Amino acid sequence: MVEIMKEDLLYRQICKRDGVNFSKLIQSSPDTGRIGAKALYQLDPYQVAFLQHPDSDGVVVESPKTQKLIGAGLFSFKQGLFEGEFCDFALLHNLVVHPHFRLQGIATHINQHRLTSVFQRLGEGALVVASIQQGNKESLATACKWCTQFAGEVYSTLSKMRTSPPDPIQNIIIRQITNDDLGEVTEQQNQFYKNYNFYEYGTPKSLLDWLSQTPFDAPFRHYYLASDKQGNLLAGMALIEQYRLVAMQIERMPKIAQWLNNILAVVPPDGIMRQLMIKQIWYAPNQLRAAQYLWEWLRWEWQDRTNSMICFFDPRSPIRKIIRQPFWMPRSTFTFAIRSKYQMCNERLIYM
Repeated sequence: MVEIMKEDLLYRQICKRDGVNFSKLIQSSPDTGRIGAKALYQLDPYQVAFLQHPDSDGVVVESPKTQKLIGAGLFSFKQGLFEGEFCDFALLHNLVVHPHFRLQGIATHINQHRLTSVFQRLGEGALVVASIQQGNKESLATACKWCTQFAGEVYSTLSKMRTSPPDPIQNIIIRQITNDDLGEVTEQQNQFYKNYNFYEYGTPKSLLDWLSQTPFDAPFRHYYLASDKQGNLLAGMALIEQYRLVAMQIERMPKIAQWLNNILAVVPPDGIMRQLMIKQIWYAPNQLRAAQYLWEWLRWEWQDRTNSMICFFDPRSPIRKIIRQPFWMPRSTFTFAIRSKYQMCNERLIYM
C-alpha cells in the first residue's frame, strides 16, 4: 500500500520493525467488549500475528512526531466455505486504536486502507469478514460503514483444567496423531464441517505443515485422537499451546461474572489466563461420548502446564455438547460483520 498522511498521521503498511511498538499499542488498548482483556505477548507480536495467519498484511497509523503507533489493523487471505461454495475471502482482525485517539475516524481510515488492499487482490466483489465481540460499540459502528450484514453468533468459552483424571471409558484409547492418520483425520474433519460457513478444508499436507510449523525448538500445536482398540478413529481435536505465544490479562468482567468467578475461580487472582486453544473438533457418527472423554482427558493431561482451555464455537453446533459448559459460566459472544454480494443464511453454522 502507498504511505498516506492524514491530519499529521502516517498510514502505512505494517513491517517487522513495528513489533515492539505494536505490542505497546495493544498493551494500552484493551478490548472494549463485554469482557475487557489485553494480550500479553510472549513473542514478538508481529511474528505471532503472521504465525496465526500466514497469508496476512496490515495497516499501522504512526505519529511522525513521536514515532509511536496509535492504531493498527491486520487482514488475512483465506480459502473456505461460504454458503456451500468454496471461495477466497479476507478476514479483518486485530483492529486497535489507542484510547486517546478514538472517535476521530482513525478506525474508519484503517478499514478503508485494508479494504483497498483486499479489493486489489480479490476484486471489489470480494467476501470480507470480521468477528466482533458483543458490546464493542466502536468496532460495531465502524463495521456498519463497510459491511452489508451482521450475522451469526459464536461463543468463546473458558474451561478450568481438571484437578483429577476423568473416569476411563472402556475400549477408548487417547493418543496423538501420526502421519498414517492424516488422510482419515482430514476426511473426517472435512465431513464434520462440510455445512459450516468459513471452514477451511484440510488436506493431509496442510495439516502436517500446520502441525510442524513452530517458532520454538519443539511443536506447540498438537492433534489428539480418540480411537477404539481396533484402531477405528472416533473423535479428534487440535490443541495449541497459546500461552507460549500470548497470554490474556482479564481487566474487566460484568458484575455477575465477577461474582461467579469469586466462587468458581476460573480467572486466577492475577487475572492472567495461560490458555490452551482447542480447534478442529470433530467426532464420527454416534461418537459424542468419545469426543467428550477426549475433551476431559485434555483438561487433565495438560493441567500442570496451563490454567485454562479456550474454544470458539457456534452455540447451535454439536460442539456445545462436548464442552458442556453450564449456562451461568462466563463467556464472550462474537458476531460477524460480512461484506458479500449475497446474504449469508442465518441457519447455516459458523466455524471460527
